[in-house]
Amino acid sequence: VLQVDSSAEPEVIEASYRALSKKYHPDRNLSPDAAARMSQINAAFNVLRDASRRRDYDQLRPKNTTTAPAAPRPNPSSAPSGSTTASPPPRPASSNTSANNVNSSRPASNSNGYSTSNPSNHRATASGSETSASPKSASKERPAPNLYSEPAKKPGILRWLLILGVLLVAVVGGFFLAETFLDNPLKTHLVANQPPANQPVATPTLPKLTPAVAFSTTAPAATPIGPVSRELVFAYLNNPELYEGRLSEVLLVDNVLQLKVRLSKNGRIVNGLDSPLLGSANDELDALRQSELTAYTLTYSLFGRFNDLKTINLSLSDAADDRKIVYRAQIPRAQAYSFSSWRGTLDAKTLSQQDYVRAAREDRIILHLGGPTEDIVRSRVNQPDKNNLRDELASWDLNPGTLDVLMDSNGVQIGYYAVRPDEEKLADYAKIFYALYTRFPGLDRIQVQDNVPGTAAKYSRASNRALFNLIGPTDWAQAAFDSRGRELLDRLPTTLNSPQLANPAQGVTEVLVNPNVNTLVKNWQIVNPGTSSRFSQISTFNTIKGQFVLVKVPLKNLSREAQWPFPNAYFSLADAQGRFYQPDPIATLFYIMDVEKRTPSGPVDPGKDLEMKLVFDIPLNASGLRLLFQDKDTRASLPITAQ
Repeated sequence: VLQVDSSAEPEVIEASYRALSKKYHPDRNLSPDAAARMSQINAAFNVLRDASRRRDYDQLRPKNTTTAPAAPRPNPSSAPSGSTTASPPPRPASSNTSANNVNSSRPASNSNGYSTSNPSNHRATASGSETSASPKSASKERPAPNLYSEPAKKPGILRWLLILGVLLVAVVGGFFLAETFLDNPLKTHLVANQPPANQPVATPTLPKLTPAVAFSTTAPAATPIGPVSRELVFAYLNNPELYEGRLSEVLLVDNVLQLKVRLSKNGRIVNGLDSPLLGSANDELDALRQSELTAYTLTYSLFGRFNDLKTINLSLSDAADDRKIVYRAQIPRAQAYSFSSWRGTLDAKTLSQQDYVRAAREDRIILHLGGPTEDIVRSRVNQPDKNNLRDELASWDLNPGTLDVLMDSNGVQIGYYAVRPDEEKLADYAKIFYALYTRFPGLDRIQVQDNVPGTAAKYSRASNRALFNLIGPTDWAQAAFDSRGRELLDRLPTTLNSPQLANPAQGVTEVLVNPNVNTLVKNWQIVNPGTSSRFSQISTFNTIKGQFVLVKVPLKNLSREAQWPFPNAYFSLADAQGRFYQPDPIATLFYIMDVEKRTPSGPVDPGKDLEMKLVFDIPLNASGLRLLFQDKDTRASLPITAQ
């Protein structure tokens, strides 16, 4: 299969594998049998690259026979794009291999796609493997069956017909090759236009910060590669550059993909990345961060590649234990392409895996697509310590050696004293606010300064969650990753004691949010005040503060574009004791997925209604609950009643 001698050194085997992979990978070779051939090549390489497997395989082959060197075997032909693949020419009966041998020499695969070492299988195929025998004993060996051996008793007309067929294929193939590689000089329509080679696409720089540009929530049109199948999905994912060796389950039923992937032990998202992309983070949230990036990369690359794939049911398992599920997501196609509006859509045919990982960091709407399964993770997300905050920032490529974190009753103070150009430093300031407010819903007040907390600072900016939500996570993301942080930070006060933080709603109009009354709401209109229900547990999660409160909020999308109603950007809960609570992103997600057997609501079309279900974790003695709604310069306080 790999076209190397049985005594070939590992470097020769690896070189042959890389050359054949480039030639037969389905991304480059559009012939019908490319995926099957690539699967054979991967299976052969998995045996020969491992010393113990190769030794076992060699022991199963005949040891006392050798054959004279066979005539050189022609290189397997690959039909050019858009052409018809013809049958290969006949091979002599004494050829070392045959098409049957290629298939039978592969290790057996179980239902999950893993190769299994079965002595009986090897024993049954040993005689069909490539062997070396001396000229004296060659006549004693039974010739290997050859699918293309020419008939012994009818050499005449059949031989000439075969030669004529080969010549015809050569002429037609030469024509298509000329049309393909010479840029279609005859201007025919026989050769389909091929997509350009994968090239990273830079995120476009927007001319202004607000308002954000409009975007599409539909999947981009990918070049069709045939109906989705379990074999195509497995061949695409199970390669050294992506998830080879980490696929535990790949099932496809009615265009719904059941996929289980083991996380990488070294923190990498895909095998082909040289190093992990999680900085130096090392806390209880590492698996959550790695899972989010992995889920994001899998979701958008698979939906972009297979146009008829409807839903992905994804399970990610612990790096050391396939049985321990750490993250789940159920993602219909309609919800996949739901980026913040400043990003636009991502085209799977023009992006590298590094592009997906970078986009996953920048687009925190990934929180809507799945969630962790462990209570300790939700506890850390809702009640972080300073190490969690430091590690979260480190995962965004901020050097932890330049960070000081102080947490007290007044809020969180971040000392960031890296020596960088002003524009880059201010972009990092914006990243800090964006990263911490979107990861930890319990944080309410954050100050960032260019010195150690508690000492005089040359530059300092502060925000509370109400002010952060007033600006909006989309504007924060756009400023942070377009290196235009100064424009946004100039709108913030300098310290946590600023009067602007004490009353962040200055200039905000209190309005009713019922139909035909509210004319000032920018994006969302609450149709009716919500009702609340109380639970001691949501799905598999136990309450941290004492009780869960589920609030149902009917909304109407008043904007001109489809959008997510990002819960923490619009809603919070207050009680009569003066305490404020943010929606729990993980408990909300699992309530919808596990209790009601539904996936989270996707992007909402203009003018459409939806009913949000917000889950808050509050103390048992909380009373007089009010739902706080803020949309830019409009604010409402709605009493909610128990159901």
